[in-house]
Order: sequence, then C-alpha cells, then structure tokens
Amino acid sequence: MCVQLLSEKREGQQQLQTVSGERVFIMPAVFYKAIFEALQSVAGAAARSLMYYIGVKAGRAMAKDALRVRSGTENIDSVRAIAEILEAMGVGKLESVEKAGSAVKLVLSNTLSGALGIDGGEGCHLERGLVAGMMSEMIGKRVVVKQAQGEKGKCVFEVEVTG
Repeated sequence: MCVQLLSEKREGQQQLQTVSGERVFIMPAVFYKAIFEALQSVAGAAARSLMYYIGVKAGRAMAKDALRVRSGTENIDSVRAIAEILEAMGVGKLESVEKAGSAVKLVLSNTLSGALGIDGGEGCHLERGLVAGMMSEMIGKRVVVKQAQGEKGKCVFEVEVTG
C-alpha cells in the first residue's frame, strides 16, 4: 500500500508542502544525527529518553495520518498503519507485523537510527517513541512499546496496550 502523506497549502504567494495540515520541510538524516549528538553531549545517557519523548510527542501529532490509512479495528491493523506511515516518511522499512501473544511484534529495517549508527545502530529511541505516541493517540489508551532483540540494523518492537 502506498501512503500519500504530502499535500499542498497556499500561504500568500508561497506553495507549502503539508502533512495533516502542518507545514513540513525536508530534513537530511544527518540533521537528526546532529540533534541526537547535541543532546548526548549535554544530557549524556538521558539523550535516549529525550529522543523517545520527542518521538512520542511527534507521534501523537501524526496519529491522524495513521487513522486515515488504518483498515481495521484490531491492534495489529493500527500498528501496520503506523509502520506504513513511518515507511512513507523514510523512518524505516516495514518488514513484518504479527501477533505475539498479547502484544504485536513490529520489525522495521533500514531505519533512520540504524542507517546513522545512532546509539550503535540499535537504539531506535525515536522510532519507538513515534510508534508509542501514534498508537496511544489512535486508540486512546496507554501503550507500552519495548525494544526486543533483533538483527543488527533493525528495530524490533513489542507493542502492547496496557490501559
């Protein structure tokens, strides 16, 4: 499924690209790496938590796009819609979404964090936060997203609704 995220909005004489009505700009991946490294130099290990929190806040704002592409009402449908949005944004390539007991297992490859070697390429803090923020906003419940063991360069998450 190809997800269409960008639309256009006219502001005066300027034509702007938007997502969910919000102005967007194209940011090179190295910009994200610079943000993480700056946070790390100021906050040390807390940079991981800050990137996760940034992801949660951004994910909540982006949830309406995931709601628009979701096809069903099961948690697995929501996680799949979120992964398709992240793939369309260039955050990671959807590899698989499957039930794993009471959780949903999501595997993203070629992720932004992995490609940039952020936190050894295995941190996936921003990606985990995006999934948590989008999912909790979509379903209106508390969601826990844990990073599971996976292959190097992949983000493997267990997404569980807890509230």
